[in-house]
Amino acid sequence: MQSGQELDSLLRLSIVLQGEIAKKFEAIKRKYGFESSADLFRLLVSEKYDDIFASSTSTRSQLQATLARP
Repeated sequence: MQSGQELDSLLRLSIVLQGEIAKKFEAIKRKYGFESSADLFRLLVSEKYDDIFASSTSTRSQLQATLARP
């Protein structure tokens, strides 16, 4: 059973991939050795999140350091 907080953050997705995007997804799935498409999707979202927010924090820190220089 899921707690109330877990239910608040639950997002159920159902997508259909076809053509080139389906081929790309399956190629990535094979490369990582996943059997589950859901697990691959979770990985891709996590990696993209890290890319976006890690670089955003890094860029912001660099800008703040530059502006703070005399």
